[in-house]
Amino acid sequence: MTVWEAAAQRLPPTRTPTPARKGQEVKRDFRWYLLGQTTSAAGSALTTVALPYLAVHQLAASTGRTGALAAAPPVVMLLFGFPLAGWLDRRPRKRRWLVRADLLACAALFAAAAALATNRLTLSTLTLLAAVLGACGLVVEAGYFAHLRTLVPGEALIRARGWLQGGEQVGKLLGRAVFGLVIAGLGATAPFICDAASFAVSAVCLLAIRTPDRPARPAREPARTSDDQLPEGPAPGTGRAWWPTDPALRRLLPAVLAGAAGSGAISALLAPYLLRDLAVPGSWYGMVFVLAGGTGLVGSALGVRLTRRLPPLSLAVAGLLGVALTAALLPLAAGPWWLATVLVSASMAGQACCGAVSNIGLTGYVTVVVPEAQLGRAGVSLQILGAVGQIAGALGAGLLASSTGATPVLWLAVALGAAGPLWLLSPRTRVAPIPDSAGRP
Repeated sequence: MTVWEAAAQRLPPTRTPTPARKGQEVKRDFRWYLLGQTTSAAGSALTTVALPYLAVHQLAASTGRTGALAAAPPVVMLLFGFPLAGWLDRRPRKRRWLVRADLLACAALFAAAAALATNRLTLSTLTLLAAVLGACGLVVEAGYFAHLRTLVPGEALIRARGWLQGGEQVGKLLGRAVFGLVIAGLGATAPFICDAASFAVSAVCLLAIRTPDRPARPAREPARTSDDQLPEGPAPGTGRAWWPTDPALRRLLPAVLAGAAGSGAISALLAPYLLRDLAVPGSWYGMVFVLAGGTGLVGSALGVRLTRRLPPLSLAVAGLLGVALTAALLPLAAGPWWLATVLVSASMAGQACCGAVSNIGLTGYVTVVVPEAQLGRAGVSLQILGAVGQIAGALGAGLLASSTGATPVLWLAVALGAAGPLWLLSPRTRVAPIPDSAGRP
């Protein structure tokens, strides 16, 4: 026996983690991730409100410049979404890129705060900041689903997505609620500093995760006789295409596009419909949106509970049908202005609640079904199609309403919203379900 073998015998035996211990580690790491995402969402909500506020009140921006400021993040997504997502899909370790995106956003926000404090902030600087934050958000979006898979076992993915969405809703509500107090008490630079600190917290939370930053090795793909069978791993050659090629995802895209078009049409017509057609006083206009934030949080919590009883695709379809049904209250609103306000408020609150439920089901289905090599492009493709659908719906609704009035176009928007879940339920286009136990521990 050599000296090294004798020394090795005196070492304590290596402990193999028990299932209970492994479960505790998963919960701890997921809590770190949830804390980082919630904190980052709160800070980002501050900046989202602060950018147009500073552009108008501090820099006297015209409506054209504020429009360019608002358009910067979606333009970045449309131009660089697919290439960046495809590139990130080929990176084996997603977490390090999430950390780098958080640190870049943190540095950009601190630089903007310094420029504002020294009276060097310009509209071009604000627009550049919005573009940088949009690019960082694009990296996070592209790596979000694949990174979640490294933290949570497959049977708990849907519930984990629901918890993350609920945390983000809480963060956004908190950020919007305290914006006025932050500006009044701490000054105009405070939103940028708070958001930078939130990105730093998110980076620290990601670094605190102990789960290895690498994807699980996919199992060998079984034989598939039709597109209705689910993929278990990436097909050869699919890791380098910009557009996700998974058949299950392709069948979801028309439903996403139709729902986004209906949502864009409603967003474009809501203000003139309320203020002109229904004669709601301007002082009551903001009350329409008060309930929507709270019911979005309720929908996230409800979606988490429903994942124990419904498969994710059924959850998504039920949520989308709920959005269409509650949206129908908009063209039905009539009578005195106070009654119309109540009906419209109920409609917006119902859409927010059901939309949160459908989002948990839809993104959970994508996370489980789409091969890991396409997850980044899957998330970005859903975002881009949603943006394109909203733009098309808003422009089309504006043109049609100028000749037909708002009410018929709102009914058309409701029909578009209902077309999405009906497409998924159609026997000829029905998306393959996943096992009922997936996502429900």
